Amino acid sequence: MTNVSKVYGANGHAVYALRHVSLEIKRGELLVVMGPSGSGKSTLLNIVGTLDRPTEGEVVVAGVRVSELNEDALSRVRCRTVGFVFQFFNLINNLTALENVMLPMVLSGDYTTSEAREKARELLRLVGLEGLEERRPTQLSGGQQQRVAIARALANDPAIVLMDEPTGSVDAEAASKILSLVRWLNRVRGHTFMIVTHNPDVAAIATRVVYIRDGVLYERPPESAMERVKALRDLPGARLAYLRMLLVELRSLLRRLESGAIGPQDGARELERLRRVARELGVRV
Repeated sequence: MTNVSKVYGANGHAVYALRHVSLEIKRGELLVVMGPSGSGKSTLLNIVGTLDRPTEGEVVVAGVRVSELNEDALSRVRCRTVGFVFQFFNLINNLTALENVMLPMVLSGDYTTSEAREKARELLRLVGLEGLEERRPTQLSGGQQQRVAIARALANDPAIVLMDEPTGSVDAEAASKILSLVRWLNRVRGHTFMIVTHNPDVAAIATRVVYIRDGVLYERPPESAMERVKALRDLPGARLAYLRMLLVELRSLLRRLESGAIGPQDGARELERLRRVARELGVRV
C-alpha cells in the first residue's frame, strides 16, 4: 500500500478512515495490526483484500495493481490470491464443513469436484477437524467453525490470508488453539498472514506488529489516550485552569462555612482535599 487514504462522506462532512497509509507485507510474514475499535483496522484489511477501494493511493497484491482493476478482475483476485477469515466465521449454514472448504476451489474453476473434495478433506485434517467433515456449522463449536474458516481460506493457496479479529467470537481455550494453528501454518508451512485485532494475545504470535490509531499507521505504539490525559497537568494552560478552579472552590467553601451551610468538620475535610490537589500542582493553600 502506497499513500492510501479512505474517505467516507461528502458535502463538507468527510470522515477519514485511513490517512496516507503506506505498508509493505513481505512473503512469509505474520503481520498483526493492533488498534482499538474505530481506528481504521478493518478498513485497512478490506482494502488489502480488495473488498473496498481506496479514495487515493495505490494497492499491489502479489504483484497485481489491484487498485486499477474492475470488479470482475477483483473477484478473480479475491478467489485465487487472498484468503479471508472473519470474526463471525461467515460459513454457509446449509453446507457441511467439507462443502464450505470445497466451495472456493469449485468456484475458481481450477479443480474438479472430486479434486476439491479430496483437497478439502486434507485441509480439514490439517486444521485438526478430521472426522467432522460432514457436520454443518451449527453442529460445530465456535472454535471448530473458525478452523473450518481457516481451512477454507487456505483452499486456493492464497498469497496472503487476512484475518479480522479471529479470536473475537471464541472462548480462551479455542482462541489458544486457533493462534497455535496460525503460528504453525506461518512458521512451518510459510503461509503469509495479516491479522487485525485489539487483543494483545494475538500480537504475541506475530513476526511483526504495527499499530493503527485514527486511521494513521505507526511502527511503534502511539501514545495512549490516558497518557495524553495525564500530560494535561504539565501543560501551562491546564495548570492555570486547575488553579483558577481551586480558587473558585475555595471561595465557595468559605462562603458556605460563613453561612453555616456546612459545619466545621465537613469544611475541614473539604479544605484538606483542596490542599492535596494544590500540593500536586506545587501550590500552598
